[in-house]
Amino acid sequence: MDELENKHVEVDLPDVVATRTPQQYQLQCASFRQESQANQMKAVIAFQGLEAQVRQIEGTTGTWYKVALGPYETRREAERKRHVLQNAGINGCQILAIAK
Repeated sequence: MDELENKHVEVDLPDVVATRTPQQYQLQCASFRQESQANQMKAVIAFQGLEAQVRQIEGTTGTWYKVALGPYETRREAERKRHVLQNAGINGCQILAIAK
C-alpha cells in the first residue's frame, strides 16, 4: 500500500472544445396542403397577439405549407408562446431546435 501512495502519474488531457451548435427555437403549429388553410391558421394565431409565418416546403410527398412562429432565443420563450396558443385552444405546436 505504501508503494501506491508514493507514486505520481501524469496524464495528458485533450483540450475541451465546445462543439455544440448555437441554437434558437421555433414553434411549428401546423402543416397544410392548401396555402389558404395555412393563412387561416396564421390569422387565428395573430388574434392571440403572435406573429406566425407560412413557409412553402417542397417535400417528397409534394408541397406543404407550414405555419411556424419564431425564432426564439430560448426554449423557455418558445414554451411561453406555446402556452398562449394552448390557452386559446390551439394545440399540437411543437418546439423545434434550429441552428442560429
